Amino acid sequence: MRVRVVTLSAGAAVSIAFAALVAQLLLGATQIGVSTDEPLHVSRTAQWFDTGWYLPERHLADGQPVTDIDAGRLHAYGAAYGIYGHTVAVGAGIEQWGRPERTATAYTARGVAVAALGLGAAAAVGYALTVATGRKLVGLWGAASVLALPLWTGYSMFAVKDVPAAAGWTFVTAALVVALVAKPGWGRPVLVGLLSLIGVWFSFGVRTALWVPIATMVVAFGLLVVLHPARRQLVPAVVASGTGLIAGVAAVALLHYRNAVTPAQWLWSSVRTSGDFHWTGTTLTAGRLVAEKPPWWYLPAWATSSLPMLLGLLAVAGVVVAVIAVIRQVRSARPGLATHQRDGAGAILWAQQALLLPFIATVGGATMYAGLRQHLYILPAVAALAGYAAHWLTVAARRPPVRAAGAALLILALAVPTWEQARLFPYQFVYKNPVAAPVNDRWETDMHWVSAREGIRRVPAGADVWCYTRSTRDLPKDSRPLEIPLCEHRQVTPFAAEQGDNVADAAGDADGLRWVLGRKYRGSPPPQGCVEHDSVTRQLRGEEVILSYVLRCAPHVVDRR
Repeated sequence: MRVRVVTLSAGAAVSIAFAALVAQLLLGATQIGVSTDEPLHVSRTAQWFDTGWYLPERHLADGQPVTDIDAGRLHAYGAAYGIYGHTVAVGAGIEQWGRPERTATAYTARGVAVAALGLGAAAAVGYALTVATGRKLVGLWGAASVLALPLWTGYSMFAVKDVPAAAGWTFVTAALVVALVAKPGWGRPVLVGLLSLIGVWFSFGVRTALWVPIATMVVAFGLLVVLHPARRQLVPAVVASGTGLIAGVAAVALLHYRNAVTPAQWLWSSVRTSGDFHWTGTTLTAGRLVAEKPPWWYLPAWATSSLPMLLGLLAVAGVVVAVIAVIRQVRSARPGLATHQRDGAGAILWAQQALLLPFIATVGGATMYAGLRQHLYILPAVAALAGYAAHWLTVAARRPPVRAAGAALLILALAVPTWEQARLFPYQFVYKNPVAAPVNDRWETDMHWVSAREGIRRVPAGADVWCYTRSTRDLPKDSRPLEIPLCEHRQVTPFAAEQGDNVADAAGDADGLRWVLGRKYRGSPPPQGCVEHDSVTRQLRGEEVILSYVLRCAPHVVDRR
């Protein structure tokens, strides 16, 4: 009876946390601003409709790529998300087919489309854990733990390039994990095939170079099938996954019919560019400005600092549990799988998603910047690994007091980041755990400048406003002159109608000072000659994290050319 009470109480608590996180995600997608990437990808989508090339307008001449474009840039990105986001906007009655727009409502529709993928990845992790462990509560906890990772929920509101790719990879991994658990019938193989197809569409179809880790994962999956004690029972699911993967590749090739004409160049040049992308700049990391070819500790620093501590520790425990379970499974001579053994093999695939590509990128000296944005695929895998530890806690704890303590730990692992995300809403992506904090002047906050929308609301209606988007805290080789133009900025203009909606202590223009909307980037303070009038901030464990400045600047500052 006590066990049932503990289970029901834990289920209710996890359900509440999951519902709160889903609400934050979907609501935030309608309120957050536009990232630095999205206007460019709107242009790419428009050009794909017109020319068949997924390239920005500046890289095209008379419908063909310019002659001096690098092959990698020609093949690095795909239109899979652009078509999907546009379809959502068309379905909502906001856009006409073939004509993507840069209006506030169109950006909101595409933000909701990204949020749906972020939520879909959480559901895929939950489904895979449910199948692998045989426990629905573990699956629900796993789905909630994906959204309890603040970076995942925060980026799922706007990251049109990175969340779709990460979600796609997660769909593929979830499909292969489910395929490793034998079950009679064709219901599960159909789901496995669909997940595989959709996963390839959003991974390979958004970031072309992801064909390499996906192919590597398929090889690992094949080895696990060969070593599986019930491999004959897996045939329907294995066939379905293979069919889905092949169909996904065919669909992406059809979408990129221009690129697919030269398949070898399409595939290999995308890998080269992804590893050595032409970008120069710095990323504020643990108080240091780190260049685009960062030291070995760059990814570990961002990953460990961005994970809620309990979820991170559970993920580490999950890797240990998975390794032990796989060893037992391989040694088993039975034709079937015992309940406590069947979860182990799939966990290896989640570990591969979380660790292999970051290791290769670090050892290979790949270009990396913008924190963990390019490696968001780590996060769903971390949550899945934590789910295996959660399963172990619920199974291994036989005494009621121990079981209750384990349930309390799992609930706490969700409750704390859920509350902290609510305080940061809708800028959860700036989260840092207590070990890594404080945030200001040590870590990038809003380098994507999605807080510009909230910032423009804090400038009086009708006032001229300038945009300060450069950083004054740069390495010497990357220093740039001060540039503060009038705010005809692609991240601000769509929300011009909202200017003045939330003005506190409005100052007039009689003092001759100019209104400047400033971007907090690389820990940069306001430029000389400016004073803070207001700022976009959020609270994290008592720290007021600054995302954007609303400044009053002397005329000579903004008039400088």
